[in-house]
Amino acid sequence: MVEASNGADALIWCLRETADIILLDLEMPVMDGWSLLEYRLQQPKIRETPVLVVTSQPDTPVLRRTLDRFAADGMLQKPVHSDDLLSSVGALLARPAIPIAPSREEALGNIKRRDPRVVFSVPIDVRAGPSRYTSGRLRDLSAGGLCAHLPRRLTSGERITVTLETRGLAVNLTGVVQWAVEDFTATGYLHGIRFPERQADSFPLWVYSFFREDLEGP
Repeated sequence: MVEASNGADALIWCLRETADIILLDLEMPVMDGWSLLEYRLQQPKIRETPVLVVTSQPDTPVLRRTLDRFAADGMLQKPVHSDDLLSSVGALLARPAIPIAPSREEALGNIKRRDPRVVFSVPIDVRAGPSRYTSGRLRDLSAGGLCAHLPRRLTSGERITVTLETRGLAVNLTGVVQWAVEDFTATGYLHGIRFPERQADSFPLWVYSFFREDLEGP
């Protein structure tokens, strides 16, 4: 068995190594179980790896339908008895592999892909224009863009550069402000930033690896 403290660490391990089965908690820091399930469906290496969800969430029809939509293979409620856990794991490992069928939208090529996001809480510097600088906090990051809390509200369509820096190294991300909330909160104005070009699938996880020692949680 290999234990991971959050979904991002688990996903990085699964992409590098080979897992026979994934026991997944839905409530995790940095990257929760829902995000891992979403990412799994887009990664051929682990798309068919069986996932047994272990959760304290109430067993409701809505939860069951959502887990089915994310192609989870089973669910156990906490607290889990060891006999139930071993029985469920054994049944999933003995089951013939069942390929995950694409959705109707995927099959028809009409789906607009939504990039899974990795949740962060790290300081960032933002440059808008030749001389306008501000600082804020990154909230989450995907291959298509990011969300950030900033002390002042930027204009939709404004081109900006976001800099994440740690231990003398830096990542510069250029994007366009897609939206900004009107209400100011204790953390600032929330902004949605879209990258002009979509990054590689592993981009959020690569950035997570880069900053993992400095993460302060979601």
